[in-house]
Amino acid sequence: MAPSTLISCRGTDFNFQGEYATTTENSGAALTYPFIDGSIAEVAYMAGFDRNSDIVFAASYAPLLNHVSSTQWTPDLITFSPNTAIRSASYHLQQLYSLYKGDFFLRSTTNTIPTPFTPSHTTGTGTILNAPSGTQNTPTSPNAAVPSTSSFTAGKTITYNAPGLSLSVLVVTE
Repeated sequence: MAPSTLISCRGTDFNFQGEYATTTENSGAALTYPFIDGSIAEVAYMAGFDRNSDIVFAASYAPLLNHVSSTQWTPDLITFSPNTAIRSASYHLQQLYSLYKGDFFLRSTTNTIPTPFTPSHTTGTGTILNAPSGTQNTPTSPNAAVPSTSSFTAGKTITYNAPGLSLSVLVVTE
């Protein structure tokens, strides 16, 4: 006999974080396209979902799609035309966050990260999305903020200088 599963929902036990997005610059000006500053803030917000996964069961970025010549609201995760799709900085960060689920969280206030395991490989791979403040992926500059990949030396400790306004995913094989 298969094990039974019981799901209980009462009052505010579970939480859906619906339609979040950075919609304005610090000056209060509305955004036409997501900018790297807001996208990084969104990822920090998403980290809270993971830390509270016992009560946050779902979340959604909003809005998702925008036709380049028929804007109903802004900003959007993907702007498109008949010939192209422009993936925003927020899109790339959402994608990285969905592809790489961490096994543990390392708190670090220094550039040296002690790992709680001994890697079986002496190298790791880093995928980093960063760009100067205010950078946006637009129809005239669709790849202004895109992830890049590099290798690094791995061991019991990893020395890594995280760039400002960035999300860094470091992968090391145990």
